[in-house]
Amino acid sequence: MSEDIISYIEKRLKEKGKIKEEKPKEEKKEKKKEKRKKEKKRVEKKPRLKLKIPKIKIPVSKPEIKAKRRYIPQTPPVKYLFLERNNYGSLAIDEEKPVLYVWLSAKDDEIYRKWKFLAPLVACQDIYEIFVKDDKIAVSHSKFAQRLTVSYVNARIGEPDVLRLIMNIAVLSGARLSLESPMVYTSMDNWRIVLYGLASFAEPSMTLTRVLRVPSLTEIVDPLLASRLLLVLLARFPTVIAGAPGVGKTTLMNAIINEVVRLYGNLLRIYVVEQVAELQLPDSPLVTRIVTGPEGASELTLVKAVGEGVQRGRPDILVLGELHYSDIPVWINALAAGSCCITTFHAEDFEQCVSKIYSQMKVNKVIEELSEVFNYVKVFVLMKAARTQKGIVRYIEGVHVAVNPNKVIKIYDKGKHLPDNEFLSLVDSTIVNTNVEEEYSKLKGYFKVCEVHYASIPVKPGI
Repeated sequence: MSEDIISYIEKRLKEKGKIKEEKPKEEKKEKKKEKRKKEKKRVEKKPRLKLKIPKIKIPVSKPEIKAKRRYIPQTPPVKYLFLERNNYGSLAIDEEKPVLYVWLSAKDDEIYRKWKFLAPLVACQDIYEIFVKDDKIAVSHSKFAQRLTVSYVNARIGEPDVLRLIMNIAVLSGARLSLESPMVYTSMDNWRIVLYGLASFAEPSMTLTRVLRVPSLTEIVDPLLASRLLLVLLARFPTVIAGAPGVGKTTLMNAIINEVVRLYGNLLRIYVVEQVAELQLPDSPLVTRIVTGPEGASELTLVKAVGEGVQRGRPDILVLGELHYSDIPVWINALAAGSCCITTFHAEDFEQCVSKIYSQMKVNKVIEELSEVFNYVKVFVLMKAARTQKGIVRYIEGVHVAVNPNKVIKIYDKGKHLPDNEFLSLVDSTIVNTNVEEEYSKLKGYFKVCEVHYASIPVKPGI
């Protein structure tokens, strides 16, 4: 009974089409063949365009290119003495020639990204001058009298590398190097830098200098002259330290400022204005430094910085990092405020210094006669330098003090000093003590002046 019911249900479902009857395999194969034939007929009806393109064979001769292997030796073929190893390379000196060999290391950090191939030289604490021109590099090392030529052992430095480094330093330091101003003066990481680039008349080059250590004042001058230089500055005598580039003008001024802070740090406020940060100043709340930056790099100009400092900074001593030929009007405005002023100036000798200042003041219609210069500059400190086999010797050749526009006296001349009574007659008072003799005695006691330091010289009536 159950089988009949199942067969009945299947029959009804087949009639309704819900269950399909299974066709034999042969019928399925025949239907597939018929479909394929129909598809072939459809394809044959469509016309086909057959284009025959002739194959052209062009004989091409491939020359064999043999690349030259760039061989960089790892050791120089000479005898050398190892000097030091820092984070960015190793340094060694040739035993026979003034050549400094440099091995670059693979360290990549912020310092290396700044200085590139100069990083080992910058990191060396004994190198204080670096000269770069094209692919030639020379340095000044504190342990060697001669300047050393740099030779890279495991790298090759070319003009493109130097030009890229110049542009990198210009960008990082904020210097505006362009075709209009191909030479700029800037600073970075306590290095004073002069960049020469993008000029058709000059090869890409740069000069880097720094002060390794600021010596004490008595390391530069004798104790008697040290006490007198401080006394004339405290007497509000405008002081200019003159000399050629590299003779130590900035170092001497730095030493004078450090001694003033050490002796009168709680009494005097010192205001320093620099275009490039060069001075190494003590950490004191009474010492303020303003850096205007490279020319055109910011809206803060030297004139504005000095003007704001004199009016609102209330300085007892105004320090102008370097007095350029065109900045003399700024110096005049600072003197008009009555501050003690000290600066450096590029001049070969005393006569040239006075002549340069006079010509600029005359252009600005400040003075008419040469003698009027001594109303604006009272003390002229002339520095010299000599390169010997033992190294560079820097010294003060002479110190001139203007008594009045018609009389200038030498208080120091090549190791000889003016007698005390004649020197004290030039000073009336100081900003720390109205009793000049008492203050002078304190300074001589501080610097430990003895009779050996005295030697009189004839007083010149004037110029």
